[in-house]
Amino acid sequence: LDTMGDTTPPKSVYESISGLFSRLRDLESRKLFSTALVKLCKGDEALLESADICEEINALDPSRLNEPVQRGMREPSELVRAEYLRLLGRMVECCTEWIEINDMAALSVEGDEEASFFTNVLHIQHHRRLRALRRLAEEPKLKSHNVSRIFLPLLEQFIFDQAEGDAGRTLSDTTVITIGSLAKNLKWSDYRSVMKRYF
Repeated sequence: LDTMGDTTPPKSVYESISGLFSRLRDLESRKLFSTALVKLCKGDEALLESADICEEINALDPSRLNEPVQRGMREPSELVRAEYLRLLGRMVECCTEWIEINDMAALSVEGDEEASFFTNVLHIQHHRRLRALRRLAEEPKLKSHNVSRIFLPLLEQFIFDQAEGDAGRTLSDTTVITIGSLAKNLKWSDYRSVMKRYF
């Protein structure tokens, strides 16, 4: 990715980045991922803002990105989950016309890192996690498949792998409330799958 110039086809950029998702579990892949993310954030603003790129992205098979992201939300390592979220948040912010993820646009709060769900839900500071959960619970327009395959697998770890002490209990309780709010966005088929998983 370091060699990509302005003439690189947009589709290749995203295919390259999506390829990194599935190899994020080892240290070398994380280094490659970080390089791609820096390039995405600093070097390709003009590309990202182009409507032509969004058309190219919409033409891609959604599983190129969605399936690896979904697997990433279930990763045992919080560090790995945070990296998946960081890139997803950046793409949500920049690719507002991409139909697979444009329902999450409000969660990025126009790229404000202090307020964005994507940078705060796994933040080291407890109060920022709680604020991110409340923001997610208040978002009424999320697609059913994004709720069931991205957000619920991410959030359920706050319950099943609850941290010790009052902070962990507060986070777990807030997560239960958030999941209840998100369930309103689920189609019946997704709702039934979620119930089977939990019960």
